[in-house]
Amino acid sequence: MKLMHPNTNIVCTHYFWGNPFKIKFRKHYCYKCGRRLIIVDHRQDENQPYNATPEYDFITPVTELTHFNKFDHDVFYCPGCDEYTEFITQTSMEDIEIIAKKVIKYFKKRGRTINIQRCFETKEGKIVKVCDLKDAKNMCLLIEEDERDSMLFPIPIIQLKELAKPYEFQLNKKDLIQFIET
Repeated sequence: MKLMHPNTNIVCTHYFWGNPFKIKFRKHYCYKCGRRLIIVDHRQDENQPYNATPEYDFITPVTELTHFNKFDHDVFYCPGCDEYTEFITQTSMEDIEIIAKKVIKYFKKRGRTINIQRCFETKEGKIVKVCDLKDAKNMCLLIEEDERDSMLFPIPIIQLKELAKPYEFQLNKKDLIQFIET
């Protein structure tokens, strides 16, 4: 939704990305510190012209505007880390955790005990437990089983071409099961 303020020539845009059911009916926790996330209204500074906001990708007709703009949207906020996370990024990470739990359950039914932990591969190639997503190359799942060597399943980090450029992770349960079985 775009609104033009009549006196200031500021375009106000409010948008919403992500599945509203996942956002409203799940409890969300910070992937860095584990604290409960809250939903806040995140606003882009209205004193910057549209082309001075590099974290936004203006794929809408807003790119043709020459006056100052204000873009706001709801995001998750972690009071512990003082960081904002886009809805798509957070729910995508939570979906990975749900798939990992289902895979653990799948192997448990077949008499195998595995452990899956999330970690990140940095752009320098190091494996770390916590990392800023802009500094990460892949999200990885560290898969451990008593009788086998640890395995690392990389999940590419995809930056979407939406207004706020959220990150997304795509994982298929069948692909993960097949990787572990081989």
